Amino acid sequence: MKKKRYLALLLVPLLAAGFGVYAYVAHPSDFLSWLDRSLAFFGVVQPAPTVLLAERADPVRVAPPVRGRLRERFVFPGNLEPDRLVTIVSRSAGEVLELLVDEGDRVSAGQVVARVEADVSRLQSEQALAAYEGAKAQLDRVMKAIRPQELANAKAALVQAERELVQATNEVERARSLRIAGSLSASKLESAETALKAAETAVENARRNVELLSEGARPEEIAMARSNMRAAEKQLELARLQQGYAVVRATVGGLVAKTHTERGRMLGVGSPVATVMSEKSFFCSVMVPEPFFGRFQDMREGFAVTVEALAYPGRSFDARVRSVSTIINAETRSFDVDLSVIDDKGALRPGMYIRAAFETETGPEGFLLPFRSALVRDGRDVVYVLEITESGATRARVQPVELGGKGASGVLVLGGLSGGESVIVEGNSFLEDGQNVRVVTEEADAEAENPEAPVLEAAVLEASNSEVVRP
Repeated sequence: MKKKRYLALLLVPLLAAGFGVYAYVAHPSDFLSWLDRSLAFFGVVQPAPTVLLAERADPVRVAPPVRGRLRERFVFPGNLEPDRLVTIVSRSAGEVLELLVDEGDRVSAGQVVARVEADVSRLQSEQALAAYEGAKAQLDRVMKAIRPQELANAKAALVQAERELVQATNEVERARSLRIAGSLSASKLESAETALKAAETAVENARRNVELLSEGARPEEIAMARSNMRAAEKQLELARLQQGYAVVRATVGGLVAKTHTERGRMLGVGSPVATVMSEKSFFCSVMVPEPFFGRFQDMREGFAVTVEALAYPGRSFDARVRSVSTIINAETRSFDVDLSVIDDKGALRPGMYIRAAFETETGPEGFLLPFRSALVRDGRDVVYVLEITESGATRARVQPVELGGKGASGVLVLGGLSGGESVIVEGNSFLEDGQNVRVVTEEADAEAENPEAPVLEAAVLEASNSEVVRP
């Protein structure tokens, strides 16, 4: 029993000290003022000269109410992945003659990254060129049909055949007359008639040859020659394309994430050469707890999304919602939200730990104030507004308000303010209605506290606003 009593006696001053430290950190001026009055009340220190409530002027800061809606903010962790990750492969088999990039290099689309041996493809290209030239010459020959000299010779042969036909005809008529007279044998008449038939056939052949030469090549011969030339042309294109594959080019621009080969190594068709990733656009998939499922399904494009990387505390990067999963993982009780992250300066890298912040407006419209502006007095929600008397003095006046909630953007006031007031946002914790106040600004307060060391104070302020994030 005694141990519990001693423990209680020990905890009371510790709790009191903890409360005092918190109050001093949160409201230093209000705490010191309250401490002075408390010590004077208990006689610990000499009380200050009595100052009427209307004469005491505590320092305060003011701000006008801003019209708007509450903003909700949800933060979820994730890891960055490159938005595009492309592996460049070799389309030609052979030895690597040159590797022109290293990991970390920036490449553009079409840039040469490697060269592969091309002796076989070069010979195939030369062979295809020779075949194409031969097919083209054959087509030219068919299209030109026959030379004029050949047609002239054919016509001369026809004239000669016709002369021989006339001579053979005369010989047959003379042989028949002699046969009738009985001075020529039957065998000689038959020979003359056979010679006539041969002369007639020769004339017919010569006439047909002239006609063929006059008409030129037949359509089917021309079509076949053209087809052969087109086939040879495509074969040449294929050979040159395969020869060009010996030069390996980047198919996309970005940052070389990894090289997969080196000079002197043999590559096959499809062997990887280098992997290129997007440098300024990233992909991130965050796991969002199941209670937020309905809100994300309804909003989707309504969120303002920013991303903060562990490597760059206090620095945010723009992002947008790419897709929201419609399936909830039964094991993790969460769903995936995919983001596109934009980094114009190229600071981010794949694998970085990030925190994605989703912000959106919600609820009715009203006046937004900082959190510490709203207080509770006698069971009512109130704020202190600045009032200027006829004598020019400034004092605090209690103004009852109707609150609409709190969010990432502050506290929402739905009623009790018109928008033209100056609301006391700092130094209001221990104010009383009608108390005189003195309005100060952050710049004036900083100069009064430490006018000789502005650089040091800036560093202190920056350090106090930083946050160490542990995954």
